[in-house]
Amino acid sequence: MLAPLALFGQLLVGGPAEASSGAAGPRVDWRDDGECPQMAELPGRVEALLSASELETEGLEVLAEMHARRNGFELRMELRLPDAEPEIRELRGPRCASLVDAGALMIALAVDPLVLDHLLEPPATAAPQIEGLAVDPVAVSPAPRVERPIASGAGEGSEPERAELDPRRSPPASTPRDGADAHRVRLALRSSLGCCVTPSLNFGLAGGVGWLLRPRWLLEVGARHAFRRVQVLEGETGGIGVSSTAARIRACVRGTPEGASIEWLACAGGEGGVLVGRSSDVTPRMQRTVGWGAALVSAGLRWPAEGRVALAVDLESWVPFDRVFFKFPQVTGVYAPEWVGVRVALGADLRFGRPATQKGRRAATKS
Repeated sequence: MLAPLALFGQLLVGGPAEASSGAAGPRVDWRDDGECPQMAELPGRVEALLSASELETEGLEVLAEMHARRNGFELRMELRLPDAEPEIRELRGPRCASLVDAGALMIALAVDPLVLDHLLEPPATAAPQIEGLAVDPVAVSPAPRVERPIASGAGEGSEPERAELDPRRSPPASTPRDGADAHRVRLALRSSLGCCVTPSLNFGLAGGVGWLLRPRWLLEVGARHAFRRVQVLEGETGGIGVSSTAARIRACVRGTPEGASIEWLACAGGEGGVLVGRSSDVTPRMQRTVGWGAALVSAGLRWPAEGRVALAVDLESWVPFDRVFFKFPQVTGVYAPEWVGVRVALGADLRFGRPATQKGRRAATKS
């Protein structure tokens, strides 16, 4: 949408306009970050577009801001009309000059929806003066306007299509990058180092599958295994080795800081499984299996935020629902997991499926 709109505005205006001698037009204040010199031409272009309008153009105030982004430029305009709520318009594209042309046309349409008719209407042909013969003037009608029909019950593309036919109609604004394209399905592979489930530090492996329910919400299910570690106390007979296996589920909220390529996650959930305890250094060896579960909270980072593969790091803490212990005959020691534990996990995320995009993403992002 942006390229035809910008080209149409440029053809109508034809370049930087000089101040007209008519009534004062809308007040247009602008600012930029020094990357778009064409922003200085915005007020003149608006005035040129409204030069043929018969409506009162005073009273409209516009604050326009141009910012350079990673993939181009973003133009944000706030339109204030008397006795009306301010309206926000946003356009994105690779060239700031095109955004200036499109923004000027959008401001003019906000003042006078028929501004294009005024500018495109050709003057009537003057009647030729022939002595002794009266000739009626010939009126030239403008070419008929052809609009693309929109089917009722259109799908996701209906809102951008309506915006293309009527530039004054803008879809709801989306939060920048909170809805950045993210693939719907994720496969998580992790190795972990933690404490307090098994004796001393334990090494483990984990995996899971996640689904993006919405652009900011992730649901993940998976499993984890911590390898057996043996508790041996000085001066006591034998030892106790404990391993852990559990299934887990967690819900996460995700986001990406403005201008960064890192995704953050904050998660909460739970896990349930078994602890397997075995006696060590005694005969006969014995084994005991008990149920175990815990509530989880975690925070993580993914880099890069977009793409099929991302490095992942997670910091997780857990609190068990109940405390268990292991005691074997001929082993003088007793082992019980702690009430609070932590894990650090490092691995990768593999992303699959179509991107889950934020609803209301503007068609103006494509030029």
